[in-house]
Amino acid sequence: MHHLITAVASMMILMLFLSQFVSNENLFVETVHAERIINGYLEKEYDVDEAELKMEEMKNKLCEIPNVKAELSDDGLRVTINRIIGPSEIAGIEDNTIIIEKDLKLNIREEEDEEPDNNGGDTDIDGDPEPISDGDESDSASDDLD
Repeated sequence: MHHLITAVASMMILMLFLSQFVSNENLFVETVHAERIINGYLEKEYDVDEAELKMEEMKNKLCEIPNVKAELSDDGLRVTINRIIGPSEIAGIEDNTIIIEKDLKLNIREEEDEEPDNNGGDTDIDGDPEPISDGDESDSASDDLD
């Protein structure tokens, strides 16, 4: 009977470790997925008008990830990931979340007044066209020496 109780207790502890391992893997996948979504939006530049829409779109995409809740504020983004400890019910852990807060500002495209280049690009400082060379830089004076 003593061996049976020890075997059952060992199996329960093994299941707790296995459950936490699976939970850690899920947490890693959810965190990386959230980071990729955020970085995807941070890499691009947006107009002033569409920046707020893109922030809301990013929040909605983050909320599609299982166990993830995202909230936007004036300061940035708050992402809450639930169920970070797999066997929390058995262990008696009530606070089973991790909160990631990021100061988040999307890149706003600056409005620039671009003036057209009037000299066409193939001109020198005075505005005179540069001579087109055929790649042969030989001097005519060196031909006279022969």
